[in-house]
Amino acid sequence: MKSDLLSGLGAAALGAKLSKAAVVPNFPMPRVYGIADNLRDCCDVFDVDSQSSAITAAMAAVACEKRSFLAVDEVQALQDFCNAAFMRLPLVAVGTTIALRDNGWLMFMPESNQEILDTVIQAYRICEDSSVLLPGFVYLDFPELREHVFLPKEQQIKGFLPKLRLQNKIAIKKPMAIGTPDGIAIKTQQQKAMDNALKIIPKVNEGWNKRFKRSYGLVEGYCLEDADNAIVIAGSDALTAKVAVNHLREQGEKVGLLRLRVIRPLPVEEIRNSLKNIKRLAVVDKAVSIGSSGILYKDIREGYDGFCSNFIAGRLNEKDFVNIFKQIKIAEKPERFWFL
Repeated sequence: MKSDLLSGLGAAALGAKLSKAAVVPNFPMPRVYGIADNLRDCCDVFDVDSQSSAITAAMAAVACEKRSFLAVDEVQALQDFCNAAFMRLPLVAVGTTIALRDNGWLMFMPESNQEILDTVIQAYRICEDSSVLLPGFVYLDFPELREHVFLPKEQQIKGFLPKLRLQNKIAIKKPMAIGTPDGIAIKTQQQKAMDNALKIIPKVNEGWNKRFKRSYGLVEGYCLEDADNAIVIAGSDALTAKVAVNHLREQGEKVGLLRLRVIRPLPVEEIRNSLKNIKRLAVVDKAVSIGSSGILYKDIREGYDGFCSNFIAGRLNEKDFVNIFKQIKIAEKPERFWFL
């Protein structure tokens, strides 16, 4: 299979291209700047003057049964993004924020640029499923870093990803209005859609693995079978954490790692099953709910009620992860620790 050296942005753009995204509203933002330029030769890319205009245009395109793609740095138009979920419009966005985590969007946390490419394509398949119909967001941890990525062929993706088909859409021959519903009923429907996504994601992954021999589940366990202590993490730092696990394993330490690939919907049962034999746990967070704790920590506590400390940090190296394992091993009680 052909490969190329791609940044995270390049991998995401290629995923959108292979998915036959038709409409790409572009509001340039620093950390995702230039991603739309990679799509101008194959998609309807047009520049807009605000993020609100970008998300509104993307929603309109999907409502007209046109696959849409967005790149987002930080969320400035939160209500508009919430409306996409309320209106059950399965657009896909990528970016460097997780602000949409509790706003009705599926949230994917890739570990590598290869996984970014694969996940963008999978996200369209998952979000467009008739039992889901919610927008999806693929997190880009360090979008500027380049890695070798294996490139699927267009014909392979064509067989994996069918054309977008919506039961409710805007069409000239069948006029209808699409608005933003309100009330507890729509929240109930969104929750059911999230529950359905927990079943759809493994099925989509199974089909992907058959074609490309690359498998991504809801979670990934690493050396957990006989581990006493473990780290929970999401995103590209998991690669570094695995190196630390290998290093400590060579020294006879029974340690492991659980990576969350999907944080919305939250795979509680998979978390519980993966961590059922873990005695001490460290949850590593990059984002914090101010006044409470790290966001992953709050989620993990739904599926794990044992000894659990929270480490809140930016980019960590191998030594940092080794120290985290040492800290939870000697700690007298769970703690919250900040890497400043």
